[in-house]
Amino acid sequence: MLHVVGNSHVCFFTGTNTLRGITWWKLKPKDTIPDIRTYHIGPVTAWQFTEKYLGAIPLLPVNEGEKIMVVLGEVDCRYQIPLHSQGLVDANENVKETLRRMFAGIRILKTKYEVSVWGVHPSNRVVTDNELLVGNCAFRTAIARMWNERAAAACDMMGIPFFCIFNKLLAPDGLLDHKYLIDDLHISQLAMPFALEELNGYHSA
Repeated sequence: MLHVVGNSHVCFFTGTNTLRGITWWKLKPKDTIPDIRTYHIGPVTAWQFTEKYLGAIPLLPVNEGEKIMVVLGEVDCRYQIPLHSQGLVDANENVKETLRRMFAGIRILKTKYEVSVWGVHPSNRVVTDNELLVGNCAFRTAIARMWNERAAAACDMMGIPFFCIFNKLLAPDGLLDHKYLIDDLHISQLAMPFALEELNGYHSA
């Protein structure tokens, strides 16, 4: 059994295209994929994870030693990091610091659970700033790629699995293929075969 914990992007792992914005303890999402259970614990960002959301995980019906995959960082890559970065040099430093804070929490989780990390997907093609996205698509995509590379390296150092379908979702121009979105932010079940291939039995082992 794989328990997927994080922000609204865990809804992808329910196996449906229905988003559930209400946190897990108010309304349990309906899971349809065998051996995967999802828990939306709020608007989790990596920056806040260790201090604000890590304590919610022991409240979930997950036994010590079971598999937990954390879904974190999407908000950081499309909003927080570009908001506080003048360019890729700034973004690189902000990615490093945000991941440092995130992995402080991952390290704690690892003492009780079998932990893995799910990578961030590419941002959509909106090029003008709005309340959900900052910077142009190419900049956000570069940040997300940087995030995944550094997160994968951190996971490797800690000996935990890192799963990512970032490259599978790109169009030939290197930006997100919008056929994989169900709205401005979330990935649809069209991408689920890539996810299951990436997990490759990990969830049911």
